[in-house]
Amino acid sequence: MSAYGSDVRSAAEKEPNSTSASSFEEGLTSVVDEKLLEKPLEVLGWSVEALGKPEDAAIMTCEGPDCRHIDMALFIYLTPMNKGAEFLRIREHTKTCHTVGSSHDSYDAFASPAASHAIEMEFSSMQSAQSSLLKSGDGSTREKTLYDHDLVMVFPRRQGGEAKKPDDFTLRSFVQLMMGKDVERSQRHNKIMIDPFQRVLRTPRCFLDDRGVDVVMDTSNDHSEDGEQKRLETEQQLLKNEYERFVGSTDATSEEKFCELVATAISRRVQLACGLTTRMFLSCDADEIIMTIMADDNDLRVEADRTNYRLQVSNKPFDTTLHEKKLRNLRQEIGEKEWQNSIDHLRRTRGCADESAEFPEMDPLLVSRGEEFHPEIRKALDAWGHTEETDGLFTEDNSYRRNTSNRWSQFWTSIFALPYDPWTYFAPFADYRHEEKYQPYYRRYPIQWGKKEEETLFTQKDRIRLAAGIVDRHINSDALEAAGFLVGQMFALHDMVALKDLRHTWALRWSMICQPLHKIRFYFGEKIALYFAWLEFYTKMLVFPSIAGVITFVYTEARQAVTGTNQQGYILIAFAVFVVIWSSYFSESWKRKNGLLDSLWGLSGLQEAFRYRPQFRGTKSFHPTTDMPEMTYESKTKRRRAFVVSILVVTLMVGIVIIALFALFVLKHWINNSDNLENNHISSKYQTPLTFGVTVANAVQILILNMVYRLVAQKLNDLENHRTDAEYENHLVIKVFLFQFCNSFASFFYIAFFKRIAEGTCLYEDDCMQELRDQLLILFLIRIVVGNTLEVVVPYLKYRYQLFQERKAHTEKSSGHNYIEEQAKLVPYESNEAFEDYNEMVIQYGFINLFVVAFPLTPLLALANNILEIHVDSVKLCFVSRRPFPSPAKDIGVWFYILRFMTYIALGTNSALILWTSDLFDDTDATVKAFVFVVACQVCLVLAVLVERSVPDTPHVLKLLFERYEHIVNVVFKGLFEGDSSHLNEVAERLDVNIYPNDQWQDTKHR
Repeated sequence: MSAYGSDVRSAAEKEPNSTSASSFEEGLTSVVDEKLLEKPLEVLGWSVEALGKPEDAAIMTCEGPDCRHIDMALFIYLTPMNKGAEFLRIREHTKTCHTVGSSHDSYDAFASPAASHAIEMEFSSMQSAQSSLLKSGDGSTREKTLYDHDLVMVFPRRQGGEAKKPDDFTLRSFVQLMMGKDVERSQRHNKIMIDPFQRVLRTPRCFLDDRGVDVVMDTSNDHSEDGEQKRLETEQQLLKNEYERFVGSTDATSEEKFCELVATAISRRVQLACGLTTRMFLSCDADEIIMTIMADDNDLRVEADRTNYRLQVSNKPFDTTLHEKKLRNLRQEIGEKEWQNSIDHLRRTRGCADESAEFPEMDPLLVSRGEEFHPEIRKALDAWGHTEETDGLFTEDNSYRRNTSNRWSQFWTSIFALPYDPWTYFAPFADYRHEEKYQPYYRRYPIQWGKKEEETLFTQKDRIRLAAGIVDRHINSDALEAAGFLVGQMFALHDMVALKDLRHTWALRWSMICQPLHKIRFYFGEKIALYFAWLEFYTKMLVFPSIAGVITFVYTEARQAVTGTNQQGYILIAFAVFVVIWSSYFSESWKRKNGLLDSLWGLSGLQEAFRYRPQFRGTKSFHPTTDMPEMTYESKTKRRRAFVVSILVVTLMVGIVIIALFALFVLKHWINNSDNLENNHISSKYQTPLTFGVTVANAVQILILNMVYRLVAQKLNDLENHRTDAEYENHLVIKVFLFQFCNSFASFFYIAFFKRIAEGTCLYEDDCMQELRDQLLILFLIRIVVGNTLEVVVPYLKYRYQLFQERKAHTEKSSGHNYIEEQAKLVPYESNEAFEDYNEMVIQYGFINLFVVAFPLTPLLALANNILEIHVDSVKLCFVSRRPFPSPAKDIGVWFYILRFMTYIALGTNSALILWTSDLFDDTDATVKAFVFVVACQVCLVLAVLVERSVPDTPHVLKLLFERYEHIVNVVFKGLFEGDSSHLNEVAERLDVNIYPNDQWQDTKHR
């Protein structure tokens, strides 16, 4: 290789041992005027080797003394990007893009899976890598790395395990882990047998030889059993070679070296098989290996096209007043020919608003002329808060909000719509297609890099999903985590710019009028956004029973003050009927609101991806309809036995609840027994505090048993061997809810319906309703205080303790944590929090519905709690939790049906409270009470059904809008254009226009 060093002298020649980042940058800027790709050059001890043509690849490797330090190692792969650009972008692993030269052809740096080689590293050099990522004093450094790290994986780096389990860190263990090789079955059948759920490397593309070529390219397309065995043997041999090359022999190695091998193997596959950029560094105390993953725009586009990822389109894609920058960049990117082709295609399929319009629109007769052609739909869009200017917004602009001074009107409409969110935008969602003519149709979204604003095709949730999809297609992270070689799931880093905005406009803002749901959706995904949308809807709907409850409570107390008795009035009956109607209307109205959000966020028709759990054990079979291979349960008998065990354990746990509750009420009865007071076993001044203490003990018992059973339910779920995560979660929800329902409400049922029978009396002069009210109030307040405190304080203390342990174990001078490691130490949100948040609200819903006539102020307390809960949960997400994966979801799942179940149970409990617990019907015969109870339940049930039927699940106009959007997508993106007959090609017949006489009709032949 010839050196191009006569005009450019490196700092390395002057200071051979210098490999500092500053000297490296100086050397790069010194060649800014040179044409980098015309001839080889040498800069700072870095050699450049041109492989074939410049558009094929150019690899820059290090020849300096410290070239193995990952923070200085430079691997650059140059591929053609935008022709005719005036700059050349190069990415160095520790830097952002630098302008280093000029060329007529522009090239973008990325890790090419086709031309790259394995990168072997010394893990002792990783410590220097982590120093380059140390946390800076301000947030500017973090903001600049927004899209440098899309995902993070954390690998353990344990030590000393080889002394106890030497067989776990051998060549055989490495092959078994990566291939998912079932050793016992392989020995029994004398051939390689694979367990697909334990296979870390999913695809043949992951099995690379020393040239970076996968097995598929080197083997025939023989799909027979012999061909399959040949491929598996090749994969096994490649893994053996990789182990030997890394360890230095085929002998067993240390646990630390084995962990490094696994991390390196995964990093290698992510780069070569997935085509993504990775970087690894050690944690502060070197007990973990942290790997960051970055996907470039081309990677995301390919994945979006491959998976038919749905993106929202623009209603006016060629409107220069909205998209001036976007259109200017796109026109330069796709070229004039494709630009005109895009305009012509949309004009041919959808047309313009009128003849004078310069450019076509996606839906001209609704967007521009809706008042004339579709007034009903247009009026609904306006009522829902749609503004066309939203498509071009970079910052919140309140000028497009509907101007109204009536705060009550704002509150009312915000329950069922989103008219005051400046990001509300209705437009079709279409599968992404890579053809250049479709690119102007898709929306672009603003991103902020400090003070600089750019537009991107993919929002942050889209980037994370697509990047994770690329990795997940090749790497089974679930199996890696189950094997103990991945610390938690792969996660995304917080974007400090967007996070600061969410903290300011959401977590630390105490207004309950509305939440920034669109921001939450763009940052955390639809599943979490739906939870907060439901929580906001539930909170606002609580205003109505709260008002009714206050009126009922004030009337009851006033009546008691006037009459001098504690007799409840008939207003309780009216209040109970109101709660029945409210709860039914609440459920149906949420379904309606849910449908609106589905249409707004493009979730209509969303099908959850089917994925087997890595813990699932099954047998291979074939689908009876499609003949596709699938995994089914090994034994139905074994599964039934597991369900029987679950039922028995749940019954046992409920029995423990009953025993604990029985002991507490025996203690309370003993405290309040008149004989004990007369015999001075208990002083009268201690009676009330001791009674209160028993109630507090009941609350503590509920909290402890709930936590214990949560762990028991997980073990039972694991025993049942569920196939998918959705199936696993649904069964867990049902188990936990059934137990917590019994645990939380057992004391209320006992006081309301059984205490007078069992003990002969209640507290407060035989007033069971008053005792039930006190029990409700105490337990409810304890749940509010303890629950909200534990939700934030415990995760934060755990996070600070982990950081303290890291610093304590670290022995080097530079003991600071980098911000990536800090986020890795945060508590994962996915594991428990989403489940616990819903479960907490559902149990609270039970307090409101089941025994609301006993304490009418319960809805008011719930309203106050929910306002606090919204901010507790938002603070938890924005301050103390790791960024959750932005999972898509079109509804709240099985929780909705549990809410409906609670509504129907409440019909019976409130009717029974009025008839038997209150003193309204003390003089009524028991038979009459039973008859009235049955009639009351039936009447309430009829009312509930009538309310449900009167509120349609989806508004008629929303159905029309969805059908309209579906038609637009079919016409524009799928080619189902009814007016286009160019694909029809009927063959003409021989012309015959003669009119024959009647007697020749039999001789007429059609030819």
